[in-house]
Amino acid sequence: MRDRISELLEEVSKLSAENAEQLEALRIKYLSKKGEISSLFNDFKNVAADQKREIGGLLNELKTKATERIAEMKAEFEAKQAQADAPDVTRTPDPIEVGTRHPLSLVKNEIVDIFSRIGFSIAEGPEVGGVVGSAVHEGHGVVEFEFVLGTAEDAGPAVALEDGDALD
Repeated sequence: MRDRISELLEEVSKLSAENAEQLEALRIKYLSKKGEISSLFNDFKNVAADQKREIGGLLNELKTKATERIAEMKAEFEAKQAQADAPDVTRTPDPIEVGTRHPLSLVKNEIVDIFSRIGFSIAEGPEVGGVVGSAVHEGHGVVEFEFVLGTAEDAGPAVALEDGDALD
C-alpha cells in the first residue's frame, strides 16, 4: 500500500491538464467517491494496527496534495478564462454612431416644417451667400426668406418687403 501511495504522490505532483474538461477528469479520477484515493481509504481498514498511523498520515498527505494541485490548476484556468472574457478597453463602444445633421440644416428643416404646417409650400431658389427660398401660400402671396451662413452683420435683411424696401 505504501508503494501505491508513493506512486500516486508522484503522479499528483506531475498532474497537468490542457483544459477544464481534462482537469475535471483528473479530479474525478483521484478525488471522487470511486477514485484512486477513495479506494485507498477503503483498503485502509485492512492495514495492520501498528501501520495505521504511518499509512493514515501518508493517505492524508496524498489527499491534501491532490486537492491542492487540482485547486491550483482550476484557479489557473479560471484566471485565463477571466482574462479572455475581459472587455477590450481600447475598443470603441458599440454601436458606433454614424453622424448627425449639421445644426444649420436642422434649423432650416425646422423652418420648412413650420411653414409647411401652416399651409405654405416651399420653393428653393439660387444660393447666394446662403440659402434663399420663398414660401408660397394660396391667398397670402409670397413670403421670401433668406437663411444665411455667417454672422448677423453679413446677413442683410431677413425678410423682403412687397415694395422691395429692406429692413435695416
